Amino acid sequence: MSIMAFLALYARDILGASDQAAASMLSIVFFSGLWAGPVGGYVSDKIGSVPIIIITSLLSGVLVYLLQFPSLGFGFYAILFIIGVNNAFRMPVSEVFIMAQSSAKHRSTIYRVYYFTMQYTGAVFAPIMGWIIDNHGFNVCFNIAAVTSILVTLVCAYFLRDGKIGSH
Repeated sequence: MSIMAFLALYARDILGASDQAAASMLSIVFFSGLWAGPVGGYVSDKIGSVPIIIITSLLSGVLVYLLQFPSLGFGFYAILFIIGVNNAFRMPVSEVFIMAQSSAKHRSTIYRVYYFTMQYTGAVFAPIMGWIIDNHGFNVCFNIAAVTSILVTLVCAYFLRDGKIGSH
């Protein structure tokens, strides 16, 4: 999600969007979450939370990678929309997974760590990404973020590989 901080700049500086269009593009990401969260919960009830978490996390890396290829228009808007759907699927499913895997005694502490890392890692990584963009360009930043996301997901998937974890 820390990539979101730079999408308006990317749309304006690289893709040629007007200031107004670039600023409004982030609404596409968040609009898709209005209906996608409940759909993600339904799908999770059918196939389990672990597959949803792994698939959406891998897809995050792929989507960030794909941001560097389309021109301004349908392809870019579609990627933004899918990013929003993907995030809206993953977040409530992850929260339910945490609730199912943790005891009531420790749940609030685990949620505190989860929400802290979900909200504030973007604040930590945004200046680093800004430096990378300033010194190496958007594509290098997108590639680093995509590869990192996929690698972290693969490591986490290794620990979640037991089919019983998160299944209903």
